Amino acid sequence: MAIVILSVILGFDGTAKRQLMAGLICTPYNIMMFSFTLFIVEEVKMTKSVKYIPFTRSLIIFLDGCIWTAYSLIIDYNLLESSALKIMSGLIQLGLYAYYSKMCSKDEEDIEHPPS
Repeated sequence: MAIVILSVILGFDGTAKRQLMAGLICTPYNIMMFSFTLFIVEEVKMTKSVKYIPFTRSLIIFLDGCIWTAYSLIIDYNLLESSALKIMSGLIQLGLYAYYSKMCSKDEEDIEHPPS
């Protein structure tokens, strides 16, 4: 991280060029970080359980994406793609949580109260 920071600071003159380079370097890593959270989707579908999706983390990912999208629309368009991906990732996880948590609660009710 220090190498990236120093190379951007020393390698480029002016705030606009430094900001652009920092955005170009950091955006792919940001996209990868939130794309990898979507690997949970397959696990949830196979197990039909929400134990792999912490609700709080999914909600924070979604809200963080909303805040950074607003920031990118107002100040820095370089962050728009990764921010939109955060929103989609959060929405997918929240949707899965809502769907499978209802399914799990129905399964638990069936176990507790079997049909007669």
